Amino acid sequence: ITAKSGVNITGGQLQVGVAYSVGAAGVATAAGFVGGTIAGSTGTFTGAVTVSDTTQSTSKDTGALIVEGGVGIEKDVHVGGATSITGRLYVQGQSEFIGVATFRGGTVRLGDSATDDIYVGGEFKSNLVPDDDDSFDLGTSSQEWRNLYIDGTGNIDSLVADTADINGGTID
Repeated sequence: ITAKSGVNITGGQLQVGVAYSVGAAGVATAAGFVGGTIAGSTGTFTGAVTVSDTTQSTSKDTGALIVEGGVGIEKDVHVGGATSITGRLYVQGQSEFIGVATFRGGTVRLGDSATDDIYVGGEFKSNLVPDDDDSFDLGTSSQEWRNLYIDGTGNIDSLVADTADINGGTID
């Protein structure tokens, strides 16, 4: 460890006042590090910590900062580059995606019970196509869609209607 100033060892505690460096791993800046050893123990940083190593991360075992245990973060996190998560992503509370969100490579589930609401505020820019022919319904007998607006041909195998009002059309 190389410290620039303010180094004290008191009661087995290493106290560094301004900055310290740890080998070739980079320089960390802290307004006051208090703890045991840098590696293998715990400590408290009371200021911003900067790691100036610019090693790119290509997996969980590479990069400028590698953490073997879990990480708890009390406040916001801002990431300047791509974020890759190889396990599951659990998000509690509200989530907001700004820009384009692409879900690929499997099944996308929206909701997990009949009490979940799904809101669509935008417009569909593609076809809405079921996975299998003649397998899925749009609505139920007790939860019907109110109105249907189409401009084109309606290809319906069987039509059941409570009433019919055909203005100027023909029936074969």
